[in-house]
Amino acid sequence: MVEEKPKSIKIIGIIVAVIAAFSILSSVLGLFMFDSLAPSVGTAEENPYSVQSLAYIKPLAILSIIISLGFLMVGLYIMRYKKQARILALIFAVPALISIWYHTFFIASNNPFDRGEFDIEHVIGAILYSAPIIFLINYLNKEKIKNHFA
Repeated sequence: MVEEKPKSIKIIGIIVAVIAAFSILSSVLGLFMFDSLAPSVGTAEENPYSVQSLAYIKPLAILSIIISLGFLMVGLYIMRYKKQARILALIFAVPALISIWYHTFFIASNNPFDRGEFDIEHVIGAILYSAPIIFLINYLNKEKIKNHFA
């Protein structure tokens, strides 16, 4: 008798794909907004934080697009119960987690709106953003779920 595959796997694949698609959309929109924001900022002496943060918008948006495209593929592969979904999830989870924690420790603590202080809110935010990625990896590595991927 052929064992029926759980629908929860397909639902998680859909959720991952939809979130990744929204992330791609927001990053692409961010790239387009960069061109409209850059001329209005002024010089580094007038507004140093804005100028410095605008210098990182394009690389961060491109990194976000690459990671999100990877998670879009992961979501589509999960929906089709493909074996490479688990491997790709691990491959794209590592840079995503590194990016989240890098922002927490190095970028957020230099934000002048936070007065340059590193607070517990930064760590809580990083944990909240990291939790779904960690849960996805744990879910895909469970033995009963692993067996459903061809």
